[in-house]
Amino acid sequence: MSAVFLKIMNMSITAGWLILTVILGRLLLKRAPKWIRCILWGMVAIRLICPVSFGSIFSLIPSRETIPENIAAQQEPAINSGIAIVNDMINPVIAESFTKASADSTNSLQSVVPVAATVWICGTVIMLAYALISFIKLKKEVSVCVPVGKCILSCDEVKSPFILGVLRPTIYVPSSVCEETLDLMICHEKAHLQHHDHLWKPLAYLLLAVYWFNPLCWIAYILFGRDLEMACDERVVQNMDKAELVAYSQALLDCSLLRRKIAVCPLGFGEVGVKERVKGVLNYKKPAFLVILCAIIFCIVAGVCLMTDPFSRKENTAAQTDEIDVASLRKKYPEYFDLSTGKGLELYVWEMAQGDYCCSLMSGTNRDKDFEELISLKGASIGEMKAILSTYDIDEDEIIIIPWQNPVSSYLPKWAIQKDGESYNTFENRQHEFCDKIRQMLRLEEGGLSD
Repeated sequence: MSAVFLKIMNMSITAGWLILTVILGRLLLKRAPKWIRCILWGMVAIRLICPVSFGSIFSLIPSRETIPENIAAQQEPAINSGIAIVNDMINPVIAESFTKASADSTNSLQSVVPVAATVWICGTVIMLAYALISFIKLKKEVSVCVPVGKCILSCDEVKSPFILGVLRPTIYVPSSVCEETLDLMICHEKAHLQHHDHLWKPLAYLLLAVYWFNPLCWIAYILFGRDLEMACDERVVQNMDKAELVAYSQALLDCSLLRRKIAVCPLGFGEVGVKERVKGVLNYKKPAFLVILCAIIFCIVAGVCLMTDPFSRKENTAAQTDEIDVASLRKKYPEYFDLSTGKGLELYVWEMAQGDYCCSLMSGTNRDKDFEELISLKGASIGEMKAILSTYDIDEDEIIIIPWQNPVSSYLPKWAIQKDGESYNTFENRQHEFCDKIRQMLRLEEGGLSD
């Protein structure tokens, strides 16, 4: 269950970037048809539902896995948000609170994650139970009703029209309204049914029940409800004259004064965003082609950049190695080729920022290098260095990886910091872990340099 919870957390974070973009898009695309907004919210739903996504070089998601799935087992737990300033703010707090004293010890995070997962499950159950109770209560209230059309029921207890049911949706209307207003209400609800809105709203609530811990998901649910109603309004009023628009707006206002208290009811005529909807109806104009085109382009860009994940570092390394031309590397880094390997090779690695690795290569000399020698080194990427190493006929264990704190970098990695009271062995272990990580990225432990 803990693994599922951490996966949900990561999906919530990546979807959060898309939610923020949709909120921004709503402000930028005010003149666009409201169905565009529904498409954008549909993209958010897909992001929240699908546990996997395609990798893309165009992705603007900072990190595909902000919270590592093995974070509870890590000796020094840390997140990787893909934003250095966020990592620098959060990781020290996590390290101070949850770092293991030794490799064999446990930390409180191993207890916190299961507890958090249990709280998440309880929250989801409460949300679903509330929806079920609301449905049963509303169903009981409208048990006495009169048919006024196909799948349309009139009830004295109904103050504002709504649709109830998923598999067999039924329109419920108040019995106390005039015929003209009733026709407008029914027209609105039928427009909902034609576009299957009675399915999308419950699905949105189901996603909210799963992601209840994310404030952005609550905002998304509220805004989606408003946009769904406004999109339906546009479908209804697009061919109305001015007098009909005024009558429709008045019907909205009348129903808004008698709204039900049950918030989970999926689709109601005068339920949400009435002020904005009335304003939109009275000022309705068919959007220009250019506005629609810009809105569609916005959807495409948002989909390409925010519905895809960034390549993982392993994928980046493989892609870079395949695409890098060794001949061009010889021109760029001539000092890293044709080195003497009699005493092995020394690979110096430093970080310019978290996860931004630079590498340099020298012949093994079994001596400490002068500062002038090291400061003059050029920094090759992991992918470039992998391609360079592939030109050498040398065993992996003859390549010595040396972590180095380059003075040109203001970033201070964890392996370079010895904490107060920390044993030298623990400090040294962090350096070994860093070297092992670099070996894995260079694939020096997968059967050879040419893999």
